Amino acid sequence: MALILGVNGQAGSGHDACATLVVDGYVVASVEEERISRIKRGRGCSPAGAIAEVLALGGVHLSDIDAVAYPWDPQLAGSSDRDARAMICEWVPGIPPASVHFVSHHAAHAFSGLAFIPEGPRGSSAAVLVLDGSGESGGGEAFRWDGRGLSSSFALSTSTSLGMYYEALGRYLGFAWGEEGKVMGLSSFGRDRGFGAPELAIDVVESRHACAPLTGTAYEDGIRKIVDSLHEKFGTVSTFNDRADVAHACQMVVSEAVCSLAEAAVGEASTLVYAGGVALNCAINGALAETLEQRGVRLVIPPAANDSGTALGAAIGLAVHLGDAVAPTSVHLGRSIDRELAEATLGQSDVTVRASSPDDLAERLVESDWVVGWLDNGAEIGPRSLGARSVIARPGSERVRDRVNFMKGRESWRPLAPSITADAFEDNLVGVPSAYMLQASRVRDSALENLAGVTHVDGSTRPQTVDLDSAYGAVLGAIGNSNGCPAVLCTSFNLAGEPMVYTVQEGLAAGRAMNLDALAGDGWIAELSP
Repeated sequence: MALILGVNGQAGSGHDACATLVVDGYVVASVEEERISRIKRGRGCSPAGAIAEVLALGGVHLSDIDAVAYPWDPQLAGSSDRDARAMICEWVPGIPPASVHFVSHHAAHAFSGLAFIPEGPRGSSAAVLVLDGSGESGGGEAFRWDGRGLSSSFALSTSTSLGMYYEALGRYLGFAWGEEGKVMGLSSFGRDRGFGAPELAIDVVESRHACAPLTGTAYEDGIRKIVDSLHEKFGTVSTFNDRADVAHACQMVVSEAVCSLAEAAVGEASTLVYAGGVALNCAINGALAETLEQRGVRLVIPPAANDSGTALGAAIGLAVHLGDAVAPTSVHLGRSIDRELAEATLGQSDVTVRASSPDDLAERLVESDWVVGWLDNGAEIGPRSLGARSVIARPGSERVRDRVNFMKGRESWRPLAPSITADAFEDNLVGVPSAYMLQASRVRDSALENLAGVTHVDGSTRPQTVDLDSAYGAVLGAIGNSNGCPAVLCTSFNLAGEPMVYTVQEGLAAGRAMNLDALAGDGWIAELSP
């Protein structure tokens, strides 16, 4: 039995610290540090809290760990691995330096995606495309997976970094680091004014070894260069409409580049695994998924496509290297919440928990326009709320949508998304289904009334498909029995700028701060006093 601990993070710098426990090819637990430290994106954090949590969930001790995998190869970055080993040995006391293994950053992203091929990666073949801000020495990489191992097809120089381009665009438009999702939402309000946008020269090289190592200032210098080019092209934009028009123009540049690189990567493969921070752009993903589907190619994007999935990917990569057969992975890899835990925890705060059926909750959501914090199952990984730590509401009301945005402290123009049963997808939406809320679809005219609160200004939405055989799916089914459309508005359970809640206590605190009507889960509900 091989127990592998995957870790990402760097104390004092870096982002998306996380930890994953893999046992004999099975992902037992994966947790982002932000859920433990309560520091958004785990910026500047070590993964100490996440390590302790995944070990607890797996029922193992540090002394049981056979090997540690880290999703960054210092030598590819042109530096010694001595300091990195010393840092990791501080996080995992007692682990011999020789048991610390480095997986290249883009390979870690690749393995994080392979773990979410529905039938599992073993015996499968797939093309893989990774696009992000940067790895050790480049802005992306394409691979081939033959069912046993990963081989590099081509790499992208840092000058081709789509993640850097989008991050610079966000900075130019006045958004903070990590708010690239707002740029995506803003772009839908933009008009095609025909003025184009600064282009991104695609620089493809044969392998990552042909890319120059990324120095400490090179990435920031690249960001500033792109920001300067945007200023030169557009000047200073201040109105909402002008900002939206620029966002729209640049979104088109990135979309064309992604589709071109996907075409180069996929070749004759029937599956394209797509990961890296750029793979969180749902609008581009939706169009890409439809294009690939027309060719008979399946698109697989992992729920933690950004760096929060690299600890999982590094651990999977090391497991493959050691000869383990990797099993398909669930999205619910954090601590679980059930009715017994909710009753015990909420009772300590004098909050009454009572029994509730899916029909009861559906009636509250549909007839009374309640907004409810849903706490159930193991916490999901990645930035999207997927029915475990979610705020849910009726999806057919723009007024309810506006109330939810206000409760969370979000900008009023930002869209919200639905969870919808897999069986109802085709009747209500046009596109390719996504279980992880990562691909935009178009709302059918016949569904506009029932999905008014989750339809964006351009007629799109970002759905999560859900099976009926879960507690969450049962709630959607009950809503469908009421109004004919088995869907809810689903957004992450957190206030703006905070991580998603992880525990029942955090759910209660956030629920009260947001003035939610109730907390609920499988078989229970707890009304919150105003």
